[in-house]
Amino acid sequence: TKIRSLRLTTIAHIARETLKAIEALHQIGYIYGSMTPRDIYVGAPPNQSKIYLGNFGTARKYPFTDDEARNSLSRMGGFRSRAFLAGKEEGKKDDLESWFYCIIQIYNKEAVPWLGKDDAEEFALKEQLMEKTNESPAKKLLPAPMLSMINDLHLSSNSASPDYKSIHVAIDVLEKM
Repeated sequence: TKIRSLRLTTIAHIARETLKAIEALHQIGYIYGSMTPRDIYVGAPPNQSKIYLGNFGTARKYPFTDDEARNSLSRMGGFRSRAFLAGKEEGKKDDLESWFYCIIQIYNKEAVPWLGKDDAEEFALKEQLMEKTNESPAKKLLPAPMLSMINDLHLSSNSASPDYKSIHVAIDVLEKM
């Protein structure tokens, strides 16, 4: 069976362009909120190599103000960060976590086994994937550069600002595979 319909260079291009868009949003003090693959758009000819990130309905100024109801936002299942699922305030790292889930689904839908599961099971499966020491079955479906991104995201979880540069380097490696 065919696992993916896009070449790795195309997946890397989508990853790079959407990561740049998220990084630009973060630089002006906003977080995206919860990205899904449906938020990624391809330009119409002659701009078909352009990748756009749309649907900013969940974007919010960061950090949240006390009177802003974080949980009132409607989020698509499957791509929400673990912080959202745990009822915690989200930050930049959570945007990257949602982004990462989108990229791995574009690469291989079987690597996101939590789609269609309830919130508790979704959280547990994502925890399993994102743990550095765990050998999640989903990890076996991902190439080394994507596993490197998991490590970069794990390091970002303890930092106010994610290490975008390391993630871009992993995307460059993915593109050359």
